[in-house]
Amino acid sequence: MKKVFKKLSIVLMIGIIVFSCEKEPSKKEISYNTAVKKYGYGIKSFTFEGKKNIDNNLDENEELSPVAAGHKGIYFNRVPHETILEGLTPTIKLHDGFSITPSTDEPQDFDTPDGVKYTLTSTDGDKVKKTEISVKLNKIKAPKLVEIESFKFSKENNKITGSIDSVTALYKGMFINKTPQRKFEDYTDEEIILNSKITIDKNDIYVKFPYNGSLGLDNATGNLNAVITFKKVPDGVDLIQKPPLSSVRIKSLDLDLPITMGKHEFTHSNMLSGISKHVRFSKDYGSEVITEDYFVHFEYDKSIIPSSNCDLFPVNLELGKSVDNLAFTKNYVHDNEKVNNTYMCLLLASGHGQWPCTGEIKNDVSITPVLTKSITGNMGSTEENPIEIHFRKDYWRKIDNKNVNITKNTFDVALVSGYKLAAGKEMPNFKFIADNIVLPDGAFFSTEGLKGTKCYAQIICPKDPSKLFEVSNKMPYRNNGIIFKVVAQDGITYKIYRLLFENKYQNSSSKLTTD
Repeated sequence: MKKVFKKLSIVLMIGIIVFSCEKEPSKKEISYNTAVKKYGYGIKSFTFEGKKNIDNNLDENEELSPVAAGHKGIYFNRVPHETILEGLTPTIKLHDGFSITPSTDEPQDFDTPDGVKYTLTSTDGDKVKKTEISVKLNKIKAPKLVEIESFKFSKENNKITGSIDSVTALYKGMFINKTPQRKFEDYTDEEIILNSKITIDKNDIYVKFPYNGSLGLDNATGNLNAVITFKKVPDGVDLIQKPPLSSVRIKSLDLDLPITMGKHEFTHSNMLSGISKHVRFSKDYGSEVITEDYFVHFEYDKSIIPSSNCDLFPVNLELGKSVDNLAFTKNYVHDNEKVNNTYMCLLLASGHGQWPCTGEIKNDVSITPVLTKSITGNMGSTEENPIEIHFRKDYWRKIDNKNVNITKNTFDVALVSGYKLAAGKEMPNFKFIADNIVLPDGAFFSTEGLKGTKCYAQIICPKDPSKLFEVSNKMPYRNNGIIFKVVAQDGITYKIYRLLFENKYQNSSSKLTTD
Protein backbone atom coordinates (compact mmCIF):
# COMPACT_ATOMS: atom_id res chain seq x y z
CA MET A 1 0.00 0.00 0.00
CA LYS A 2 1.16 3.56 -0.58
CA LYS A 3 0.55 6.55 1.59
CA VAL A 4 -1.64 9.15 -0.08
CA PHE A 5 -0.24 12.65 -0.07
CA LYS A 6 -2.47 15.65 -0.62
CA LYS A 7 -1.70 17.75 -3.63
CA LEU A 8 0.79 20.39 -2.68
CA SER A 9 -0.32 23.78 -4.00
CA ILE A 10 3.05 25.42 -3.59
CA VAL A 11 3.89 28.21 -5.96
CA LEU A 12 7.06 27.74 -7.99
CA MET A 13 7.97 31.37 -7.46
CA ILE A 14 5.67 34.35 -7.17
CA GLY A 15 7.33 35.99 -10.12
CA ILE A 16 6.58 32.97 -12.32
CA ILE A 17 2.80 33.03 -12.00
CA VAL A 18 1.86 36.52 -10.80
CA PHE A 19 2.41 38.79 -13.74
CA SER A 20 0.26 41.77 -12.63
CA CYS A 21 2.92 42.94 -10.18
CA GLU A 22 5.43 43.61 -12.97
CA LYS A 23 5.90 46.95 -14.67
CA GLU A 24 5.13 47.43 -18.33
CA PRO A 25 8.05 46.18 -20.37
CA SER A 26 10.23 48.92 -21.81
CA LYS A 27 11.08 49.13 -25.46
CA LYS A 28 14.52 47.65 -24.75
CA GLU A 29 13.05 44.51 -23.21
CA ILE A 30 12.22 41.54 -25.32
CA SER A 31 8.56 40.99 -25.97
CA TYR A 32 8.06 37.70 -24.13
CA ASN A 33 6.73 37.70 -20.57
CA THR A 34 8.65 39.88 -18.14
CA ALA A 35 8.51 37.20 -15.45
CA VAL A 36 10.44 34.88 -17.70
CA LYS A 37 13.17 37.45 -18.14
CA LYS A 38 13.40 38.05 -14.43
CA TYR A 39 13.47 34.43 -13.30
CA GLY A 40 14.78 32.70 -16.39
CA TYR A 41 11.67 30.51 -16.58
CA GLY A 42 9.07 29.77 -19.15
CA ILE A 43 7.59 26.96 -17.06
CA LYS A 44 3.97 27.16 -15.94
CA SER A 45 4.12 23.97 -13.87
CA PHE A 46 6.34 20.95 -13.26
CA THR A 47 4.64 18.02 -11.51
CA PHE A 48 4.57 14.23 -11.29
CA GLU A 49 1.13 12.71 -11.82
CA GLY A 50 0.30 9.40 -10.20
CA LYS A 51 -1.59 8.10 -13.23
CA LYS A 52 1.64 8.32 -15.27
CA ASN A 53 3.81 6.78 -12.55
CA ILE A 54 1.84 3.91 -11.05
CA ASP A 55 4.76 1.54 -11.71
CA ASN A 56 6.95 3.87 -9.63
CA ASN A 57 4.73 3.38 -6.56
CA LEU A 58 2.71 6.59 -6.87
CA ASP A 59 -1.04 6.33 -6.32
CA GLU A 60 -3.17 7.00 -9.38
CA ASN A 61 -4.71 10.16 -7.90
CA GLU A 62 -1.48 11.40 -6.37
CA GLU A 63 0.38 14.43 -7.70
CA LEU A 64 3.77 15.67 -6.57
CA SER A 65 4.39 19.42 -6.74
CA PRO A 66 7.62 21.25 -5.91
CA VAL A 67 8.22 22.94 -2.59
CA ALA A 68 10.56 25.56 -4.04
CA ALA A 69 11.78 26.90 -7.35
CA GLY A 70 14.43 29.37 -8.42
CA HIS A 71 15.91 30.56 -11.65
CA LYS A 72 18.32 27.60 -11.58
CA GLY A 73 16.40 24.81 -9.90
CA ILE A 74 13.14 23.10 -8.97
CA TYR A 75 13.01 21.13 -5.72
CA PHE A 76 10.75 18.34 -4.47
CA ASN A 77 11.41 17.54 -0.78
CA ARG A 78 8.30 15.56 0.19
CA VAL A 79 8.54 12.59 -2.13
CA PRO A 80 7.13 9.42 -0.45
CA HIS A 81 10.04 7.23 0.64
CA GLU A 82 8.75 4.18 -1.26
CA THR A 83 8.72 6.03 -4.61
CA ILE A 84 10.96 4.58 -7.31
CA LEU A 85 12.83 7.62 -8.63
CA GLU A 86 14.39 5.89 -11.60
CA GLY A 87 12.11 6.19 -14.63
CA LEU A 88 9.74 8.83 -13.25
CA THR A 89 7.80 10.71 -15.92
CA PRO A 90 7.15 14.43 -15.25
CA THR A 91 4.29 16.55 -16.54
CA ILE A 92 5.67 19.89 -17.75
CA LYS A 93 3.58 22.86 -18.93
CA LEU A 94 5.38 25.74 -20.71
CA HIS A 95 4.56 29.32 -21.63
CA ASP A 96 4.24 30.18 -25.28
CA GLY A 97 7.53 30.60 -27.07
CA PHE A 98 9.41 28.06 -24.94
CA SER A 99 10.64 24.53 -25.49
CA ILE A 100 12.44 22.13 -23.16
CA THR A 101 14.83 19.19 -23.41
CA PRO A 102 14.57 16.44 -22.40
CA SER A 103 11.03 16.72 -23.64
CA THR A 104 7.97 16.65 -21.43
CA ASP A 105 6.49 13.19 -20.77
CA GLU A 106 9.93 11.60 -21.25
CA PRO A 107 10.91 9.29 -18.29
CA GLN A 108 14.12 10.28 -16.47
CA ASP A 109 16.32 8.89 -13.72
CA PHE A 110 15.80 11.27 -10.79
CA ASP A 111 17.67 8.97 -8.39
CA THR A 112 20.85 11.05 -8.58
CA PRO A 113 22.32 13.60 -6.12
CA ASP A 114 22.51 16.31 -8.80
CA GLY A 115 19.03 15.69 -10.17
CA VAL A 116 18.10 15.87 -13.86
CA LYS A 117 19.34 18.75 -15.99
CA TYR A 118 16.76 20.41 -18.25
CA THR A 119 17.49 23.03 -20.89
CA LEU A 120 14.79 25.68 -21.42
CA THR A 121 14.94 27.46 -24.77
CA SER A 122 13.11 30.67 -25.70
CA THR A 123 12.93 32.30 -29.12
CA ASP A 124 12.02 35.90 -29.98
CA GLY A 125 12.64 36.66 -33.60
CA ASP A 126 16.26 35.93 -34.23
CA LYS A 127 17.08 35.94 -30.52
CA VAL A 128 17.51 32.56 -28.79
CA LYS A 129 18.05 32.15 -25.05
CA LYS A 130 18.91 28.91 -23.27
CA THR A 131 18.61 28.37 -19.52
CA GLU A 132 19.74 25.23 -17.68
CA ILE A 133 17.54 24.11 -14.81
CA SER A 134 18.19 21.29 -12.32
CA VAL A 135 15.23 19.30 -10.99
CA LYS A 136 15.96 17.48 -7.72
CA LEU A 137 13.80 15.06 -5.75
CA ASN A 138 14.36 14.20 -2.09
CA LYS A 139 12.43 11.41 -0.45
CA ILE A 140 10.77 11.65 2.91
CA LYS A 141 13.00 9.80 5.33
CA ALA A 142 11.44 6.43 6.19
CA PRO A 143 10.38 6.33 9.83
CA LYS A 144 12.69 4.38 12.15
CA LEU A 145 10.65 1.46 13.47
CA VAL A 146 13.09 0.22 16.12
CA GLU A 147 16.19 1.50 17.89
CA ILE A 148 18.42 -1.33 19.10
CA GLU A 149 20.38 -0.76 22.30
CA SER A 150 22.14 -4.15 22.45
CA PHE A 151 22.28 -7.61 20.88
CA LYS A 152 23.40 -10.50 23.10
CA PHE A 153 23.60 -14.28 23.44
CA SER A 154 23.33 -16.37 26.60
CA LYS A 155 23.72 -20.03 27.51
CA GLU A 156 20.29 -19.98 29.16
CA ASN A 157 18.61 -19.23 25.82
CA ASN A 158 20.60 -21.84 23.93
CA LYS A 159 20.12 -25.02 25.95
CA ILE A 160 19.37 -28.34 24.34
CA THR A 161 15.63 -28.94 24.61
CA GLY A 162 14.89 -30.70 27.88
CA SER A 163 18.37 -30.15 29.31
CA ILE A 164 19.23 -28.03 32.31
CA ASP A 165 22.97 -27.71 31.74
CA SER A 166 23.82 -28.54 28.10
CA VAL A 167 23.97 -26.07 25.23
CA THR A 168 23.39 -26.74 21.53
CA ALA A 169 26.18 -27.56 19.11
CA LEU A 170 25.53 -24.29 17.25
CA TYR A 171 26.04 -22.30 20.42
CA LYS A 172 29.24 -24.20 21.26
CA GLY A 173 30.49 -23.29 17.81
CA MET A 174 30.73 -19.61 18.77
CA PHE A 175 33.36 -20.35 21.42
CA ILE A 176 36.91 -21.63 21.26
CA ASN A 177 37.10 -25.44 21.22
CA LYS A 178 38.09 -26.83 24.62
CA THR A 179 39.23 -30.33 25.62
CA PRO A 180 37.93 -31.31 28.11
CA GLN A 181 34.68 -29.57 27.28
CA ARG A 182 33.78 -26.57 29.41
CA LYS A 183 31.06 -26.94 32.00
CA PHE A 184 27.76 -25.10 31.62
CA GLU A 185 28.68 -22.46 34.18
CA ASP A 186 32.04 -21.85 32.47
CA TYR A 187 30.31 -20.11 29.55
CA THR A 188 29.49 -17.09 31.72
CA ASP A 189 32.83 -15.29 31.47
CA GLU A 190 33.28 -16.16 27.80
CA GLU A 191 29.79 -14.87 27.00
CA ILE A 192 30.76 -11.49 28.42
CA ILE A 193 33.69 -11.35 25.99
CA LEU A 194 31.57 -12.58 23.04
CA ASN A 195 28.82 -10.03 23.66
CA SER A 196 31.28 -7.18 24.24
CA LYS A 197 32.55 -7.66 20.68
CA ILE A 198 29.12 -7.52 19.03
CA THR A 199 28.81 -4.22 17.17
CA ILE A 200 25.80 -2.45 15.66
CA ASP A 201 26.39 -0.16 12.68
CA LYS A 202 23.12 1.34 11.49
CA ASN A 203 21.15 -1.73 10.36
CA ASP A 204 24.05 -4.19 10.45
CA ILE A 205 24.87 -6.32 13.50
CA TYR A 206 28.28 -8.00 13.57
CA VAL A 207 28.89 -11.14 15.67
CA LYS A 208 32.55 -12.16 15.80
CA PHE A 209 33.84 -15.25 17.59
CA PRO A 210 37.10 -17.26 17.93
CA TYR A 211 38.57 -19.13 14.97
CA ASN A 212 37.71 -22.83 15.11
CA GLY A 213 39.57 -25.12 12.72
CA SER A 214 37.51 -28.07 13.98
CA LEU A 215 34.11 -26.45 13.47
CA GLY A 216 32.34 -29.51 12.06
CA LEU A 217 28.72 -28.38 11.90
CA ASP A 218 28.01 -28.94 8.21
CA ASN A 219 24.80 -30.83 8.95
CA ALA A 220 23.77 -28.92 12.07
CA THR A 221 20.38 -27.21 11.93
CA GLY A 222 18.43 -25.23 14.47
CA ASN A 223 18.40 -21.81 16.07
CA LEU A 224 20.94 -19.52 17.61
CA ASN A 225 18.85 -17.57 20.09
CA ALA A 226 19.75 -13.94 20.76
CA VAL A 227 18.14 -11.22 22.87
CA ILE A 228 17.57 -7.76 21.39
CA THR A 229 17.21 -4.88 23.84
CA PHE A 230 15.56 -1.75 22.41
CA LYS A 231 16.19 1.84 23.50
CA LYS A 232 12.44 2.22 23.87
CA VAL A 233 9.49 -0.11 23.39
CA PRO A 234 8.55 -0.06 19.67
CA ASP A 235 5.05 1.22 18.98
CA GLY A 236 2.89 -1.24 17.05
CA VAL A 237 5.88 -2.97 15.47
CA ASP A 238 6.03 -6.67 14.58
CA LEU A 239 8.96 -9.03 14.14
CA ILE A 240 8.45 -10.91 10.87
CA GLN A 241 9.58 -14.53 11.12
CA LYS A 242 9.96 -17.26 8.51
CA PRO A 243 9.61 -20.02 7.66
CA PRO A 244 6.68 -20.29 7.99
CA LEU A 245 5.83 -16.61 7.59
CA SER A 246 4.45 -15.20 10.83
CA SER A 247 4.58 -12.05 12.92
CA VAL A 248 5.21 -11.38 16.61
CA ARG A 249 4.12 -8.09 18.17
CA ILE A 250 6.91 -6.46 20.19
CA LYS A 251 5.57 -5.43 23.60
CA SER A 252 8.65 -4.92 25.76
CA LEU A 253 12.22 -3.63 25.73
CA ASP A 254 13.61 -7.15 25.32
CA LEU A 255 12.88 -9.44 22.38
CA ASP A 256 13.93 -13.09 22.00
CA LEU A 257 15.21 -13.51 18.46
CA PRO A 258 15.63 -17.03 17.01
CA ILE A 259 18.15 -17.02 14.15
CA THR A 260 17.61 -20.13 12.05
CA MET A 261 20.62 -21.99 10.66
CA GLY A 262 20.17 -24.55 7.90
CA LYS A 263 22.49 -27.29 6.70
CA HIS A 264 25.88 -26.17 5.41
CA GLU A 265 25.45 -22.64 6.83
CA PHE A 266 27.30 -22.55 10.17
CA THR A 267 30.48 -24.13 8.81
CA HIS A 268 34.20 -23.47 9.03
CA SER A 269 34.51 -22.47 5.37
CA ASN A 270 31.55 -20.07 5.63
CA MET A 271 32.87 -18.42 8.78
CA LEU A 272 36.13 -17.55 7.04
CA SER A 273 34.22 -15.04 4.91
CA GLY A 274 31.07 -14.75 7.04
CA ILE A 275 27.36 -15.32 6.55
CA SER A 276 24.42 -12.94 6.97
CA LYS A 277 20.94 -13.58 8.37
CA HIS A 278 17.97 -11.32 7.62
CA VAL A 279 15.80 -9.79 10.38
CA ARG A 280 12.70 -7.78 9.40
CA PHE A 281 10.48 -5.47 11.43
CA SER A 282 7.14 -4.18 10.16
CA LYS A 283 4.49 -1.60 11.05
CA ASP A 284 1.07 -1.03 9.49
CA TYR A 285 0.24 2.65 8.98
CA GLY A 286 -3.21 1.92 7.60
CA SER A 287 -2.70 2.91 3.98
CA GLU A 288 0.91 1.78 4.04
CA VAL A 289 3.03 -1.02 5.52
CA ILE A 290 6.55 0.10 6.37
CA THR A 291 9.31 -2.46 6.85
CA GLU A 292 12.78 -2.08 8.32
CA ASP A 293 15.47 -4.66 7.65
CA TYR A 294 18.48 -5.62 9.76
CA PHE A 295 21.25 -8.07 8.92
CA VAL A 296 23.13 -10.18 11.48
CA HIS A 297 26.61 -11.08 10.23
CA PHE A 298 28.48 -14.09 11.70
CA GLU A 299 32.21 -14.51 11.11
CA TYR A 300 35.50 -15.37 12.78
CA ASP A 301 37.18 -12.61 14.75
CA LYS A 302 40.10 -11.72 12.48
CA SER A 303 41.61 -9.43 15.11
CA ILE A 304 42.75 -12.45 17.15
CA ILE A 305 45.60 -14.63 15.85
CA PRO A 306 44.73 -18.35 16.33
CA SER A 307 47.05 -20.37 18.56
CA SER A 308 49.71 -22.67 17.07
CA ASN A 309 50.06 -24.79 20.23
CA CYS A 310 49.66 -28.49 19.40
CA ASP A 311 51.45 -30.11 22.36
CA LEU A 312 49.77 -33.12 23.95
CA PHE A 313 51.97 -32.74 27.04
CA PRO A 314 54.44 -30.19 28.42
CA VAL A 315 57.53 -29.86 26.25
CA ASN A 316 59.75 -30.40 29.30
CA LEU A 317 58.23 -33.81 30.17
CA GLU A 318 61.01 -36.19 31.16
CA LEU A 319 61.64 -39.51 29.46
CA GLY A 320 59.64 -42.30 31.10
CA LYS A 321 57.16 -39.93 32.75
CA SER A 322 53.40 -40.30 32.45
CA VAL A 323 51.49 -38.45 29.75
CA ASP A 324 48.67 -37.47 32.09
CA ASN A 325 46.84 -35.41 29.46
CA LEU A 326 45.85 -38.65 27.68
CA ALA A 327 44.16 -40.79 30.32
CA PHE A 328 41.95 -43.89 30.07
CA THR A 329 39.56 -44.59 32.95
CA LYS A 330 39.49 -48.30 33.74
CA ASN A 331 36.14 -49.98 33.09
CA TYR A 332 34.79 -46.79 31.52
CA VAL A 333 31.19 -47.14 30.27
CA HIS A 334 30.79 -45.92 26.69
CA ASP A 335 27.42 -46.32 24.93
CA ASN A 336 26.35 -48.85 27.60
CA GLU A 337 29.48 -50.94 27.01
CA LYS A 338 32.33 -51.34 29.48
CA VAL A 339 35.66 -50.51 27.81
CA ASN A 340 39.26 -49.92 28.94
CA ASN A 341 38.89 -53.22 30.79
CA THR A 342 42.01 -55.27 30.03
CA TYR A 343 43.17 -56.00 33.52
CA MET A 344 46.66 -55.19 34.73
CA CYS A 345 48.41 -58.09 36.47
CA LEU A 346 51.72 -58.52 38.18
CA LEU A 347 54.08 -60.89 36.44
CA LEU A 348 54.39 -64.25 38.12
CA ALA A 349 57.73 -65.58 39.20
CA SER A 350 57.88 -67.72 36.06
CA GLY A 351 57.99 -64.58 33.96
CA HIS A 352 54.76 -65.38 32.19
CA GLY A 353 51.56 -63.51 32.87
CA GLN A 354 48.22 -65.15 33.45
CA TRP A 355 44.71 -63.94 32.77
CA PRO A 356 42.51 -63.64 34.70
CA CYS A 357 45.05 -62.53 37.24
CA THR A 358 46.02 -64.99 39.93
CA GLY A 359 48.44 -62.53 41.45
CA GLU A 360 47.98 -59.11 42.94
CA ILE A 361 45.74 -56.70 41.01
CA LYS A 362 46.48 -52.99 41.11
CA ASN A 363 43.27 -51.01 41.11
CA ASP A 364 44.48 -47.84 39.42
CA VAL A 365 41.45 -45.92 38.24
CA SER A 366 43.18 -44.01 35.43
CA ILE A 367 45.75 -45.51 33.05
CA THR A 368 48.18 -43.26 31.16
CA PRO A 369 51.00 -43.91 28.66
CA VAL A 370 54.58 -42.76 29.14
CA LEU A 371 57.04 -40.87 26.95
CA THR A 372 59.42 -43.52 25.57
CA LYS A 373 61.73 -41.52 23.27
CA SER A 374 63.46 -38.23 23.86
CA ILE A 375 62.03 -35.53 21.62
CA THR A 376 64.68 -34.15 19.31
CA GLY A 377 64.76 -32.02 16.19
CA ASN A 378 61.58 -32.16 14.13
CA MET A 379 60.16 -35.26 15.83
CA GLY A 380 56.41 -35.32 15.34
CA SER A 381 56.48 -33.61 11.97
CA THR A 382 56.09 -36.78 9.87
CA GLU A 383 54.49 -40.19 10.19
CA GLU A 384 57.92 -41.79 9.87
CA ASN A 385 59.25 -39.77 12.80
CA PRO A 386 56.39 -39.50 15.32
CA ILE A 387 56.53 -38.68 19.00
CA GLU A 388 56.50 -42.07 20.79
CA ILE A 389 54.28 -42.75 23.80
CA HIS A 390 53.63 -46.28 25.07
CA PHE A 391 51.58 -48.30 27.47
CA ARG A 392 54.29 -50.37 29.11
CA LYS A 393 54.34 -54.18 28.97
CA ASP A 394 55.39 -54.02 32.62
CA TYR A 395 56.74 -51.23 34.72
CA TRP A 396 58.78 -52.41 37.67
CA ARG A 397 60.06 -50.00 40.24
CA LYS A 398 61.87 -50.57 43.53
CA ILE A 399 59.70 -49.21 46.34
CA ASP A 400 60.71 -49.93 49.97
CA ASN A 401 63.19 -52.48 48.64
CA LYS A 402 60.42 -54.32 46.83
CA ASN A 403 59.83 -54.68 43.11
CA VAL A 404 56.42 -53.16 42.39
CA ASN A 405 54.69 -53.15 39.01
CA ILE A 406 53.40 -49.62 38.39
CA THR A 407 50.18 -50.56 36.68
CA LYS A 408 49.18 -46.93 36.13
CA ASN A 409 51.11 -47.16 32.86
CA THR A 410 50.24 -50.73 31.85
CA PHE A 411 47.54 -52.26 29.68
CA ASP A 412 47.72 -56.02 29.06
CA VAL A 413 46.34 -56.59 25.56
CA ALA A 414 47.95 -59.92 24.69
CA LEU A 415 45.74 -62.40 22.90
CA VAL A 416 46.42 -66.00 21.88
CA SER A 417 44.90 -66.74 18.50
CA GLY A 418 42.03 -69.20 18.91
CA TYR A 419 42.32 -69.05 22.70
CA LYS A 420 39.26 -70.40 24.53
CA LEU A 421 38.40 -69.55 28.09
CA ALA A 422 37.26 -72.01 30.68
CA ALA A 423 33.59 -71.98 31.64
CA GLY A 424 32.56 -68.83 33.47
CA LYS A 425 35.61 -66.85 32.36
CA GLU A 426 35.34 -63.65 30.34
CA MET A 427 37.93 -62.24 27.96
CA PRO A 428 38.33 -58.45 27.79
CA ASN A 429 36.96 -56.82 24.62
CA PHE A 430 40.17 -54.89 23.82
CA LYS A 431 38.19 -51.70 23.21
CA PHE A 432 39.58 -48.37 24.33
CA ILE A 433 38.72 -44.70 24.51
CA ALA A 434 40.67 -41.85 26.06
CA ASP A 435 37.97 -40.28 28.17
CA ASN A 436 40.10 -37.85 30.16
CA ILE A 437 42.03 -35.61 27.75
CA VAL A 438 43.55 -32.17 28.06
CA LEU A 439 44.48 -30.28 24.88
CA PRO A 440 45.55 -26.67 24.31
CA ASP A 441 42.61 -24.31 23.74
CA GLY A 442 41.34 -24.70 20.19
CA ALA A 443 43.40 -27.83 19.46
CA PHE A 444 41.82 -31.07 18.23
CA PHE A 445 42.63 -34.63 17.14
CA SER A 446 42.89 -35.58 13.48
CA THR A 447 43.96 -38.56 11.35
CA GLU A 448 43.84 -36.70 8.04
CA GLY A 449 46.64 -37.80 5.72
CA LEU A 450 47.90 -40.60 8.00
CA LYS A 451 48.30 -44.09 6.53
CA GLY A 452 49.50 -46.29 9.38
CA THR A 453 50.99 -49.75 8.87
CA LYS A 454 49.48 -53.20 8.66
CA CYS A 455 51.87 -56.11 8.37
CA TYR A 456 52.90 -59.22 10.28
CA ALA A 457 55.24 -57.35 12.57
CA GLN A 458 53.02 -54.49 13.61
CA ILE A 459 49.56 -53.01 13.14
CA ILE A 460 49.31 -49.26 13.68
CA CYS A 461 46.04 -47.72 12.61
CA PRO A 462 45.20 -44.03 12.24
CA LYS A 463 42.69 -43.52 15.06
CA ASP A 464 41.36 -40.62 17.08
CA PRO A 465 42.03 -41.64 20.72
CA SER A 466 38.97 -39.71 21.89
CA LYS A 467 36.80 -42.09 19.86
CA LEU A 468 36.36 -45.83 20.43
CA PHE A 469 39.12 -48.00 18.93
CA GLU A 470 40.36 -51.60 19.30
CA VAL A 471 43.87 -52.91 19.91
CA SER A 472 45.10 -56.42 20.63
CA ASN A 473 48.61 -57.92 20.50
CA LYS A 474 48.58 -61.44 19.18
CA MET A 475 51.50 -63.65 20.18
CA PRO A 476 54.31 -63.89 19.30
CA TYR A 477 55.66 -60.51 20.24
CA ARG A 478 54.42 -57.35 18.53
CA ASN A 479 53.52 -53.85 19.71
CA ASN A 480 50.33 -52.74 18.03
CA GLY A 481 48.79 -49.32 18.47
CA ILE A 482 47.41 -46.18 16.90
CA ILE A 483 48.79 -43.02 15.29
CA PHE A 484 47.15 -39.58 15.35
CA LYS A 485 47.71 -35.85 15.05
CA VAL A 486 47.12 -33.04 17.50
CA VAL A 487 46.22 -30.00 15.36
CA ALA A 488 46.46 -26.49 16.78
CA GLN A 489 43.62 -23.96 16.75
CA ASP A 490 45.04 -22.41 13.59
CA GLY A 491 44.21 -25.63 11.72
CA ILE A 492 47.70 -25.69 10.21
CA THR A 493 50.26 -26.52 12.89
CA TYR A 494 50.31 -30.14 14.11
CA LYS A 495 52.36 -32.87 15.76
CA ILE A 496 52.07 -36.60 15.11
CA TYR A 497 51.96 -39.05 18.02
CA ARG A 498 52.23 -42.84 18.01
CA LEU A 499 50.64 -44.67 20.93
CA LEU A 500 51.78 -48.30 21.28
CA PHE A 501 50.51 -51.04 23.56
CA GLU A 502 53.62 -53.05 24.44
CA ASN A 503 53.32 -56.85 24.44
CA LYS A 504 54.97 -58.50 27.41
CA TYR A 505 54.70 -61.97 25.87
CA GLN A 506 57.99 -62.43 24.09
CA ASN A 507 57.48 -65.66 22.17
CA SER A 508 55.01 -68.34 21.21
CA SER A 509 55.92 -70.48 24.21
CA SER A 510 54.30 -67.93 26.53
CA LYS A 511 51.04 -69.20 27.90
CA LEU A 512 47.87 -67.60 29.10
CA THR A 513 46.07 -69.72 31.65
CA THR A 514 42.79 -69.59 33.49
CA ASP A 515 43.90 -71.74 36.39
